[in-house]
Amino acid sequence: MAFAVTVYAAVALTTVIVFLTVTHSSTVGVEYVSRLLEVQDRERAPDSAQITAARAVLGRFIPSHSSSFEFEIITKSTLRAIVFLII
Repeated sequence: MAFAVTVYAAVALTTVIVFLTVTHSSTVGVEYVSRLLEVQDRERAPDSAQITAARAVLGRFIPSHSSSFEFEIITKSTLRAIVFLII
């Protein structure tokens, strides 16, 4: 009987430790990533500059077909709507 209680206590303790470790480790980088995304939003180039840069890169890689492509900036709200439709 004492062995069963010891095993139960060990399993319970292990479960608590794993639970605390997983919940803590899953939120460790959230604050860092949030700050990083804020900096990226602040320092992002204007839409026209991004499109011009994308056209220039494509023109270097496949100059014969670069005129076949159309570029568009996808906003976060549009992206969220697309992801919502996929899910």
